[in-house]
Amino acid sequence: NDHLLSVNVRLRADLEDKNATIGSLSAARDQSKKEASMLKHTIYSMERQMDASKKELHLQTNVISGLRGELLLKDHEYNELLEERNYLEKEVLACQQLKLESDSPKKTVGSTQYLPPECRVIQ
Repeated sequence: NDHLLSVNVRLRADLEDKNATIGSLSAARDQSKKEASMLKHTIYSMERQMDASKKELHLQTNVISGLRGELLLKDHEYNELLEERNYLEKEVLACQQLKLESDSPKKTVGSTQYLPPECRVIQ
């Protein structure tokens, strides 16, 4: 009888240990489920942020491409204006030279008959 009582006490102690272990494992499982849920939420949130970043990157890439196109057009326009300015500067120098030659004492003072119309100065 004492032996049975001793076995019974030992078995109850083992059962309490096993119940405590089951409780700990159950709490750990619940905690793991919560952490897994939080990680899934974090991953979902990061995926949304990544999608938004990809969309923004795509938009910015399009903006940059547009600006590059505008820059090329402006560069072309600048080069055309630069060529025109250089041409006009040469024309002005040529007209000034013709005017100096026409104002020399060898020619009639004030005469513009030898100057092309674009070089004549109206006073």
